[in-house]
Parts: sequence; C-alpha cells; structure tokens
Amino acid sequence: MTVYTLTVEFPQGLSPAVGPKTDILGGRPIRVAYFDTRDDHFTSEQVELIERALEYYCDQHSEDDLDIPQKLQFLTQE
Repeated sequence: MTVYTLTVEFPQGLSPAVGPKTDILGGRPIRVAYFDTRDDHFTSEQVELIERALEYYCDQHSEDDLDIPQKLQFLTQE
C-alpha cells in the first residue's frame, strides 16, 4: 500500500463532506483533519530554539540526528 499526504484548499463554505467511503483519485481517506493543520505549526522563533537544542544534543552525543532538521521544515508556518 502506498500512502500520500494530500492537502486541498477549498473556497470558504464549499468544502465537501469527507468520510471513510469517500473516493479520492481511486483511494480512500485514512486520516482527515477537520482544521487547518498549519495552525499547529512552529513559529520561526520556536524553530530556532529547536535547532539550537538539536545542535547541542548532537554535539554531546554520537547519534545521528535522524533528518530532524529536514522534517522540521515541514512543521513550520513559513
């Protein structure tokens, strides 16, 4: 099974009903957020704090950072 993340913006008041039997390009939804997920993203100040903490952690440990900086960019408001 292949899973994609798809974000679709609809005009105000024109969002369609979505449920487990909704067909989306031949697939079905497995997770739906009924809010704008960007509202929960990190601010640039929070990102800087996390990046500094991550740098400090990596300096103190020999572990790989697991691509956290690359993943962090998808959780920011910008």
